[in-house]
Amino acid sequence: MDRWAKKGIAIFLLLLMFGTMFPFRLRSFLQWIWAALPIFILSIFLLLKEEPRSKVLKALKVLCAVYTILIFSLFGFMKWYSAQDLKEAPDYILVFGAEMTSDGVSPMLARRCDKAFELSEIYSDAEVIVSGWQGPGDASNEAEGMRDYLVAKGLSEGRIFVEPNASDTLENLRFSATEIGDGKVAMVSDDFHLFRIGLIAHFLKIEGSPVSCSNSGIRSLRFWFREVLAIAWSAVRGVILTK
Repeated sequence: MDRWAKKGIAIFLLLLMFGTMFPFRLRSFLQWIWAALPIFILSIFLLLKEEPRSKVLKALKVLCAVYTILIFSLFGFMKWYSAQDLKEAPDYILVFGAEMTSDGVSPMLARRCDKAFELSEIYSDAEVIVSGWQGPGDASNEAEGMRDYLVAKGLSEGRIFVEPNASDTLENLRFSATEIGDGKVAMVSDDFHLFRIGLIAHFLKIEGSPVSCSNSGIRSLRFWFREVLAIAWSAVRGVILTK
């Protein structure tokens, strides 16, 4: 590969990385940077005029290149997983919480609720489970906000089970598992989130199918990078849970 091709790849990767930082939030950035850091390091190597001579630096470059290939391959698999169709009617529709604002559900959470409402009209016998707590940045409880939003859209409150205590994806599934039992569940969230949900459901032996409420664009890549660390952590926690 000639020098200009390397520079072109490096500039493309850097633009891709920096372009997905915004809107900037410190907490999201700190979660995101650790997953994206090897790609930054690879970009720096590609911008250098000379190849690194140190064996350690050469090994680091190779590791960063392998990581970059693997990470984008993982993104492809995550996208494929999120695009799966429901194979049979669910007994439950589980909606995963997200930010609550002073005006009510955030745009992300509204997307999830809208998809759940759409499914509830198709599968009229399915119970809708809304799961989420009131986190440090939330104006109110996520599950209660989702219930109010769905009722306002026309869903009967009697079809909604409110799980108000889950603080993360693992707890969303764990705390809803008693209600789900051996039933089949449609797991509703954003496309980047669904592979982690499926992984945790597998560890908890919940028979769930992913249902995407979004089709992420390039600006949502920050969420995909953040998911890499979350998937790794969920896998570790899942293994611990099954012991």
